[in-house]
Amino acid sequence: MSTNRWSFGVAALTATITLVGCARSSGHSSSGGSATSGPALLARGSAADAFAPDDTVRRGPYRGSRFDTREQRSVRLLTREEVVAQGLAPAPGRIVVANVRHAERYWIAEIAPESVSDVIVQLENFPAVVPAAHCELRFRFAPGAMPLLTNQAPAAGRDSLHLSDLVYSVEAVPVVGGDSYDLWRGLWDHYGNAYRLCSLDDRYERMVVRSGHHVEQLRLELSADQRRRVLEAALRRGDHAQMQLMYNTLTRNCSTEAYRALDDAVHYDVGHSFLKFVASPLEALPTQAKTVLGARGLLGAGSELPELARERGAAAGGRTDTSGAARPR
Repeated sequence: MSTNRWSFGVAALTATITLVGCARSSGHSSSGGSATSGPALLARGSAADAFAPDDTVRRGPYRGSRFDTREQRSVRLLTREEVVAQGLAPAPGRIVVANVRHAERYWIAEIAPESVSDVIVQLENFPAVVPAAHCELRFRFAPGAMPLLTNQAPAAGRDSLHLSDLVYSVEAVPVVGGDSYDLWRGLWDHYGNAYRLCSLDDRYERMVVRSGHHVEQLRLELSADQRRRVLEAALRRGDHAQMQLMYNTLTRNCSTEAYRALDDAVHYDVGHSFLKFVASPLEALPTQAKTVLGARGLLGAGSELPELARERGAAAGGRTDTSGAARPR
């Protein structure tokens, strides 16, 4: 067996052990049958939730069933007509998206893509005998140009708020009444994929407060134009996918989809393109993010930031409503 084939085999085997984080990160229980408990699922396109996705399972053993999208669903780009129908008047140049998750609700967000000041890879590390992690992209916005969120369920009132950060997290989604997450099943179309856009508050609550996990942060070395393009690429991918793409433990998980959004936006020179190819067997492994990002030339001397818990702890005394205090619109 050649060295390259041996390396890829090891990477693939390790992936089946380590990628459970991509499914568990949302904090949503996916045990068999549990998805039917609690509030009833909202009807597709109902007045209560105009942007509920088509959640029909189209492949695999649960074809014809429905995904549980109460908490996990893909971000959706809104047309001008949809924006007008919602009574919104975004500033020129703003992208408007629905299904942004914050405070256990879905929101419509008006985003100025050129205001992204940092793109940060977050790695949620799970305590395990074999290292495991979840990989996601955090977008930090410049003060004075933060996304404006408006509650997308009219029955809950049209309150609004500004957020300083949004997080792009791709996660496995269970079928209503279907299987709990399993690495082997993750290879055979048992779960959907949600290309989520969430508030940093929600992700901090799930990863740190509830789960007690360490979340590493790596700031990427990107130009202003590249930061804008990464955000736009993530939004396009989520809008295109909706709930139609199936999760795969090795080929379509949290880390592979984060890297694809980066690769849509960044043009690599010959040297880094070669290193990217060499490191490609590791892209399915969130725990190998530093190697994969380094091969792309996206990390520098100042890339390693304090862990998320330390950052939030240091900022706790001076936090403002930019992290999510709703106000009537």
